This record gives sequence, structure tokens and C-alpha cells, in this order.
Amino acid sequence: MTDSPDKAGKPIKAAPILFALLLSALALLAGCVSSYKTVSKTGPTTGYLHFNDDSVTRVRWEQAGQKLEGNIDVLERKLDGKIETTAFNFYGELNGEIVSLTLDLETTRGGVQRLDKTIRGSLRGDTLTLPPVNGADGAEPVVFRRVGLKEFADAVESLKKRTTTTK
Repeated sequence: MTDSPDKAGKPIKAAPILFALLLSALALLAGCVSSYKTVSKTGPTTGYLHFNDDSVTRVRWEQAGQKLEGNIDVLERKLDGKIETTAFNFYGELNGEIVSLTLDLETTRGGVQRLDKTIRGSLRGDTLTLPPVNGADGAEPVVFRRVGLKEFADAVESLKKRTTTTK
């Protein structure tokens, strides 16, 4: 998509449109590929974010009692400057400060793969600590902070800007 003019002759910026499409695709993906173990969704959605120059990862869940159900969205900047998206669906438990998430489905450009991988971490206040979802065993844990949708959107936009400036 290029910055082509609209009917009034004003240029349409492609970046905001692509960003909106990306968020819509993630929302659709999260809704379409749902876990077969469902939680009665009575609580608010909780989201946690980790980002750096090369990736954005969001953990989002709904909670009913100690039961959790949600997804993990990972956006990574690749060497060719493109952003690759991977989504993991999970179900799990929050027992005090101990978080246990069983990754159920992984969705990438290659399709859907059923997983049966459990990761364990901790939740202390607004800080969630988990091992990397697609990292090697023994890798350093990832620290997430509680955020809303705006902070996630800002982190994705920042990652997109870095891909265009480093091509």
C-alpha cells in the first residue's frame, strides 16, 4: 500500500491504515482461535506488556476465580525489516503470586499448531515475570508490566517506526 491520493486529492497515509489492520487482525485472530478449555469470563481483561527495539509481547487474560484464559501476542522485527506475528492461546491458573499457563495453540503465518507446553512465573502487583514463550529452556525470564490497550498500540507503532527507519 502506498501513500496515494484520495478522491479529494489529499494523500492517504499508509502507516495508520496498516496499523489499524494489524490490530484488527490480532483481535480477530484472538477471537477465532479460541482455547477448547473455556473460563467463565466474569472478570475484566488484564494485559501485560514487554517491549524492546526488536519485539513487542503482550500477555492478555480473563480471570474467573483462580482460572485464567487468554493469549500471548508476539511481534518481532526480522532482519529483512518485516514484522512477524505469533499468537499463543493459553489456559491456566493464578494461585497467589504463582502463574501457571498451559500454551494450547500457536498461530503463525504457517498455520495453527496445537501445543501442550506449560510455563510458570510470578505476578507481584503490576509486574508479571514469565520465561520466554518461544525461547530455550533456562533463558532469562521476561518481565512484563500491566498496561492498557493504548500502551500496547503505542509499543506496536514504535516497533513499526523502527522497522521503517532501519531498512
